[in-house]
Amino acid sequence: MRNDKQKGFTLVELAIVLVIIGLIVSSILVGQDMIRSAELRSTVSQYRNIQTGVAAFKNKYSYIPGDITGENYGFTGSAAFQDNTVVCTAPIANGTGAGDQNGIIESSCGGNATFTGEMVTFWNHLTTPGKELIAGSFDGINSNVSAVNRGVGVTLPAMKFGGSGWGAYGADGDNFIVMGVSYDETDFADGTIQRDYPLTAVDAHNIDEKIDDGFPNDGFVRAGDKADSANTSGDINVDTHTVVGQCMADTDQSSEYAFSQTDPGCVLQFVLNTFN
Repeated sequence: MRNDKQKGFTLVELAIVLVIIGLIVSSILVGQDMIRSAELRSTVSQYRNIQTGVAAFKNKYSYIPGDITGENYGFTGSAAFQDNTVVCTAPIANGTGAGDQNGIIESSCGGNATFTGEMVTFWNHLTTPGKELIAGSFDGINSNVSAVNRGVGVTLPAMKFGGSGWGAYGADGDNFIVMGVSYDETDFADGTIQRDYPLTAVDAHNIDEKIDDGFPNDGFVRAGDKADSANTSGDINVDTHTVVGQCMADTDQSSEYAFSQTDPGCVLQFVLNTFN
């Protein structure tokens, strides 16, 4: 006589399995949040290190990085930054963007859409061997000189996450450090700048609140929104571009970040005008 017995999971066993799965999923999510938090803290730390380096440079040389003709201050090579080393299709006259000591970080080709002149030499001055004020080593070579081995990590610092870099520029009497600059060898060939938007609205708010007031259109931390077509034109400037979208909830000075948006769509820039 056959005595077939089928044995399945009891409700208690199923409950234990579900609890274990839940704990594993929770641990993964917590781990991801911890990694993200560490990346954001590193980003804030990077900004503060750059800010400190700029302040030290200003204190030592009386000008901001990039805004001096370096050969007069003991810099050599590309950091010497003589006017005749600047390569542009139509260079601006009167030394603009070539260490003219006017207090503004400028491109020698005009606007903020090409990494030339002081916008590039800024990083070279901060990392010149023997004069290092921030971590890294950046070559200071202007765009459209050579497309080989240029870009993020070589010409300008890489951010701690997202694969994009940090840029520097001046506009309307202020100087800015800006994140999310994408600049690879292909871009470098024609001097164009692309912008990445590595932060979610929550990420951007957390950084903003940590070092400023937590509002995207106010204070010395300003946000740019991926939904704004002006921010995709190649211009590094985001200060005057405000639009409702993936980053900002409205365009008022009292605007809040669009916390309901979960996809990356924010970029931040930081005012350095206290060093003018």
